[in-house]
Amino acid sequence: MGFECHIAGKTQISARYREDYPKDKMDSYENLILLCGSHHKLLDDKGTEHIYTEQNIRRMKVGHEHFVNKKLEGNIINHSIRENLQGLYDRFKDYVSPNLGFELINYLRIIRNEFIQCLSMNYKNPSSIYHESAIYWNEEWNFTLIQVMSGFMILIDDIIKKQRYDYKSPEENKHVLKNWLKYFRDKCKVRNVIIFDFDE
Repeated sequence: MGFECHIAGKTQISARYREDYPKDKMDSYENLILLCGSHHKLLDDKGTEHIYTEQNIRRMKVGHEHFVNKKLEGNIINHSIRENLQGLYDRFKDYVSPNLGFELINYLRIIRNEFIQCLSMNYKNPSSIYHESAIYWNEEWNFTLIQVMSGFMILIDDIIKKQRYDYKSPEENKHVLKNWLKYFRDKCKVRNVIIFDFDE
């Protein structure tokens, strides 16, 4: 069984606590590492934090990811793309972020092709004015990201069930968002890209 461990500590009594660590990144992939029970206890012990420093743990994490990537070479998207897919997934979950439209666009600028490939989507830009606007679709899902004067229109449509999740009404039809996130993870997994969701 794996245990989630924070690299930079979450509270003042945690090992490796940093007051300046960004709160919005505290539970993100970049600040988490999965460990067995014994090592989780060892790393969370304040008495060992001089050995298991934040830098040392990050180095161990990257080293292990590199080892796994080498073992799966040819069947896995490279580490940088995997991290960006994880970041994009985390942004989809963050339905209250005031900058969500810009955050999604920034990720999609970098990994649009990989996103389309992993999720088996088609793509078009419906706007001649806003070059970052986009519609992604297939037979099951439609993801719309349209820049408008007031910001962004961000919609996720379940084509089969004919249901919509609108980020402007984040508490309505949350099951559509949940199903979209599961689809995202499942499609990435087919390509040997593991997307972590610590709320699941």
